Amino acid sequence: MADRELGHNDARQAFEPLNEADLAPPDDNGTSPNLAGFAGDPTDKETRMEQKYNAPADKVFALLTDPKWLEARSLALGELSASVKAKKSAGKVVLTMQRRVRRDLPSLVARVMSPESDLVFEETWSAEADGVRSGTLSMDAIGQPVKMTAGFELAPSGKGCVYRITHKCKSSVPLIGGVVEKFAQSQVEAGCADEFAYLVDYLKKNK
Repeated sequence: MADRELGHNDARQAFEPLNEADLAPPDDNGTSPNLAGFAGDPTDKETRMEQKYNAPADKVFALLTDPKWLEARSLALGELSASVKAKKSAGKVVLTMQRRVRRDLPSLVARVMSPESDLVFEETWSAEADGVRSGTLSMDAIGQPVKMTAGFELAPSGKGCVYRITHKCKSSVPLIGGVVEKFAQSQVEAGCADEFAYLVDYLKKNK
């Protein structure tokens, strides 16, 4: 079967954003059934996503490590502000990104998180090895109890390339940490799918 370029709906994983209906009423002990086991029992959920692009890996890599392009992408996707810096050395690239976002929060999550967040990302791309570039990504939400880590790779595929990333969110909140992690993971997945779609569209318009 020939490779095809995945669209926005292909890239987005199946998930349901957390809402009030996710939280059943507390039982006689005051514990919601949805929260049972969350204290000291992290979700440990990882999400793997991938996207094929009809462009060489070198072109996609150049865009994904271009501070001005990354800032423009963030603003185009509705973020409030974005600042990106890149350090390049011996084929390795380290990106530092500061992005301010606003999200609608379910009432339970809003008890421990603010709808506006300052996010700090550090993304490290390794030097190319056999045509493949890999790296790691970390995100801290400043002053909020959520962190995200990820590993990724960009590899040639047919006449184009494929980008793969695996995310994991962690929360330090006791008792409802699992609910916060579930919400944060859904936001990361949605944001990743939007970024995939933005690059697909950009490449179509800039061949």
